[in-house]
Amino acid sequence: MILCAAGDPGGSRVVLPVMLELERRGLPCRILDHGYLGRELPARLRPLLIPDGDAGAVLEEAACYVFGSSASDARPLGLARAARASGLPVAHILDNWSGYASRLEHDGLGRLTPDIYAVMDEEAKLGAIADGVPEECLRITGHPGLGELTGIVRLRREAGAARRKRYDLPEGKLHLVFVNEPLRQVLGHDIAGERHCGFTEDQVLALWARSLQAVRDRVFATILPHPKDDPRELAESWSAVRGGVPGRVMRLPKGREILSAADAVAGMASILLYDSWLLGLPTLALQPGVRQEPIRRFSRLPGLHYADSGAGVDGAVRAWLSEADSGSAALPRQELQFHLQAPARIAKLIGELLK
Repeated sequence: MILCAAGDPGGSRVVLPVMLELERRGLPCRILDHGYLGRELPARLRPLLIPDGDAGAVLEEAACYVFGSSASDARPLGLARAARASGLPVAHILDNWSGYASRLEHDGLGRLTPDIYAVMDEEAKLGAIADGVPEECLRITGHPGLGELTGIVRLRREAGAARRKRYDLPEGKLHLVFVNEPLRQVLGHDIAGERHCGFTEDQVLALWARSLQAVRDRVFATILPHPKDDPRELAESWSAVRGGVPGRVMRLPKGREILSAADAVAGMASILLYDSWLLGLPTLALQPGVRQEPIRRFSRLPGLHYADSGAGVDGAVRAWLSEADSGSAALPRQELQFHLQAPARIAKLIGELLK
């Protein structure tokens, strides 16, 4: 039996598809009822849940431990240490291009080295090595949380009117999606702090809204909250900066589903921006004053619109809107196919650990 755990949304959404693939291969799993993974599990899989308090006893019976990491939730990492202490193989699945080593040591107990550290691509591997993660445990597998994009590709083939009706969108206007992130909650208010990325969501949302005032009569905005956001607070922030731009804050069970009806997508450093880029949608990353090199990776994605200063926002938004206005059909990029095979690659690696 394989024990799986994750706390944060990102970690949970890379562990679940791997767990499903392990089950499909006849490798039974149990899931720790903790964090987002425990709460978001489909009803048909809830019998696989174990109470958080039973984790120690279940580890004694497990053959392997698989976890998704977090910048703040130490429980999955603590179980990884317990698994390692009892001689169990440990697999860690990365969900974003950041904090490669800190994910394995943020509990202050030294850096854990898993048997497998699954990363998305060569860039993530090189970043992890530079951050001090031992190269021998790193495996390039693709991102296992992107399988849902196949459904979005299918939905985007529907007639535009049908897609708009699903989200009650006005006809004749560009549907712009802004993907929010709770940077203040995670990193704090002090953008000059050593570990801060250099900007906040409030700052970026205000800059974006300001840049849309000249086109407010022909756009409609959906502000997509992060699972950690309070939608009411976000709605207040949007109301304060929107000016004449029509739009609303909309929470969805799975945020990326809104990409099926988006004409263009903007944000800061969310994985949903990468999703949008993979789908071939006009995509914009705004990172004014950015001070963390890993999240600058968006500037290196071909065709993605990018600004790393407040002065550059208006120009980046104009170019982004021009692409959206072109009416070109969004076609998935070839990188998507590699990511879609990630659950199978990781499950195969885990299976080899058990031999």
